[in-house]
Amino acid sequence: MRDLMGCFRPAPYTQTDGEYATWKRRASVEMHRVRARHFGREPFAPSNTPLEVHILFVQPLPASATRIRNPPKRRWSTKRGAGDADNLAKGPLDAANGVLWHDDCAVASIWVETIVAAQGEPPRTEMLVMRLAESDALWTRFESARAQLRQTGRVLDGGEKEEEKCPTEIQLTF
Repeated sequence: MRDLMGCFRPAPYTQTDGEYATWKRRASVEMHRVRARHFGREPFAPSNTPLEVHILFVQPLPASATRIRNPPKRRWSTKRGAGDADNLAKGPLDAANGVLWHDDCAVASIWVETIVAAQGEPPRTEMLVMRLAESDALWTRFESARAQLRQTGRVLDGGEKEEEKCPTEIQLTF
């Protein structure tokens, strides 16, 4: 796995105009404003501080889904073309470079959620940034969740045989 990670280095996104670049500039300006109000001129996290980032994307409800009776509630965004969570996360992470942290290599944990807004709910992107303690690496949230799922029998490990009842989670180790 280390060899794979070492050779996989995507080219940086260099577009300087267009909708994505405009959004990224506006997000960065907003992050500067919030940081200055609460933390002054320096980024939120000192250099080499491991961070955990949670990002929530609330996508607009399509006009075709608007109803007078029984207005639609929030739902997970799974439609093709709405944006993959991993691709959507790149924008806010890039916009925060040099603003909330010195470099995005400090981001050690990322949680991304994409939902379609309820009727009347505005679309938006929200971000939580938390500092991680070195002790957090001893037993990560992933390992804790995996242990809980194993206790319930809801994890299908790669070496086990699938039983009649299909689990709701699967763990892949490579």
